[in-house]
Amino acid sequence: IYRNAFIRTGIYAIIATAISLLVSYPVAYYLSRKTKRGGFFLLILMVPFWTSIILRVFSWKIILGSSGILNYYLKWIGLIDTPITFLYTGTGVIFGLVYTYTPYMILPLYATLGKVPNELIEASLDQGANRLQTLVRITFPLTSSGTISAVILVLLASFGDVLSAQLLGGANNLVISTVIFETFMAGSNWTVGSALSVIVFSALLVLAAIFARMGKEAEYA
Repeated sequence: IYRNAFIRTGIYAIIATAISLLVSYPVAYYLSRKTKRGGFFLLILMVPFWTSIILRVFSWKIILGSSGILNYYLKWIGLIDTPITFLYTGTGVIFGLVYTYTPYMILPLYATLGKVPNELIEASLDQGANRLQTLVRITFPLTSSGTISAVILVLLASFGDVLSAQLLGGANNLVISTVIFETFMAGSNWTVGSALSVIVFSALLVLAAIFARMGKEAEYA
């Protein structure tokens, strides 16, 4: 049970982090480099997250339900004939994780992208590189440390999340945080719960150290 929960948690956390990165990088890039009102739009983006996390995660039960908004919209545009089961599946957990922790991905990316010197971007374009080449060869290397920091933050938070798994995953999608919570609260087995907590903490510490070593920024003269 513990092994399966641990592996399932890792899979959910990695998928949610990858999706969050794919969504957040373009948003952070636009806010930091393509608009002069990036700070204002970032504030607007953060406003929904001032409410309780329990309410926000619970609202996904309304959105992802068989008669929820998402299924209604998919039927309305003709993509499906019968409702898709999102709730109490791994997909529901990933939805909740991405929604909950994407802002924690956007903020570090926004900060690090804003520090890329415009002179380097202009020099790259002047030398004949197109915008995609400039993004890959200049922007990505210069923002690697901020990107790795954002990935670590979201990955560790997703790995330790309890609410998304409990409210959206159900009994068949137990993650290690839920197992630990139930071990402490329902089973009152403090010995096993403490042991599991130490194992998870140690694993995340090693993972964070590995990612941190990968996040060395490129230096340009």
